[in-house]
Amino acid sequence: MQHRRPGRRPISRLATTLAGAAFLAGLPAVALAARPSVALAARPSVALAARPSVAPAAVAAPALALALAARSEHGTSPAPWQASIEVPVLRGGTAAGTARVDAALAAMANREVAAFRHQLGDGPVPKGLPPVSTLSVRFDTSLVSSGYVAFTERSTTFDAGAAHPYDTVATITFDAPTGSRLTLASLFRPGAGYLGVLSRLTRAHLAVQYPPAALPAAMVDPGTAPRAANFAGWALTPFGLEVAFGDDAVGPYVIGAPTVVLPFADLAGVARPAGPLAYAARLAHVRMPLLPATVPSSVDECYQTATATAPAAMSCADGRLNAAAWYGLGGYGDVLLGAGPAATPATVRSALCLLGATFALPTADARSWVGLVDRYYGWPFPAATALAGWPARCPPSRGLPVG
Repeated sequence: MQHRRPGRRPISRLATTLAGAAFLAGLPAVALAARPSVALAARPSVALAARPSVAPAAVAAPALALALAARSEHGTSPAPWQASIEVPVLRGGTAAGTARVDAALAAMANREVAAFRHQLGDGPVPKGLPPVSTLSVRFDTSLVSSGYVAFTERSTTFDAGAAHPYDTVATITFDAPTGSRLTLASLFRPGAGYLGVLSRLTRAHLAVQYPPAALPAAMVDPGTAPRAANFAGWALTPFGLEVAFGDDAVGPYVIGAPTVVLPFADLAGVARPAGPLAYAARLAHVRMPLLPATVPSSVDECYQTATATAPAAMSCADGRLNAAAWYGLGGYGDVLLGAGPAATPATVRSALCLLGATFALPTADARSWVGLVDRYYGWPFPAATALAGWPARCPPSRGLPVG
């Protein structure tokens, strides 16, 4: 379920690497310090809401909610290090199932921290490079429902003195009532040849999402060959079957860790009747919280990836909020994504100021991001109100727009 490769994400993901990102962005390390622990306190859990006009065949609103537990750790042995960890916590559901899910998610994060500390070196760091090794652990929501829950863990590690960070992608899907983990094979009919279908579909989706030069066949073909290990990074979602590949798994590290979502219709021929895929396919109108938000979206969600010629749009053609765009901002835009439904123009502006102090923030991007988050939470004030004072009201050297 886990991919670990030395590699590099685009600068959007590198910004989660604290001191390491500071080096890559040409900024002082202090500008990229982790958000204060108080800002990352566990957010109140809110019951998930379903779209009011749910079709009769749709699954009822799940009796589950999410909270977010965050902590920071640091030390000096055998060399200076710091870690920022955010772990989702379930609320509601069956006591036994919820406890098992929460324990498994916490264990995943703890394993990342332990692996990070185990590989710390104590050698000299070349002059001019950040002297602190850093780790960022966060989760994306893949699915939260009364039947199944799934998450994607994304960790970024920067070793002091290294040229670039590397990423770990891990996925996990549970039966919510029991807390037991699902296997990939359990989604499909016995003997259905599902690995061949996954191989064909993932290759087709990668070819749409990336230009040919970015994904050489010499890497894509073995990385998507019909072997179970190639599809270990799978997760159930309301939009289809998510398959995440680790750095260097299907392309060079500069493209990051590609993720594709395979439509349920394309898997119908091999899916287990009345199985997890059939269940998830009926959840299209259940609005789930997209971490770091812990409340559901105020509008319906969809999933439409970027292509080789166009970035992921903030909305799909039918007007639903594009979860792919939300996930794309995860990690480095969390201070804005987690603003919450009770945000004010001043708190949104402060988030923009912090982002602007961390990396170059184009004015057009700031408008798009605030518009996306505004649609998600349904703020009672126009998004333009928050942008009106940015960057003029930011502290000196913060929030300077470009472009």
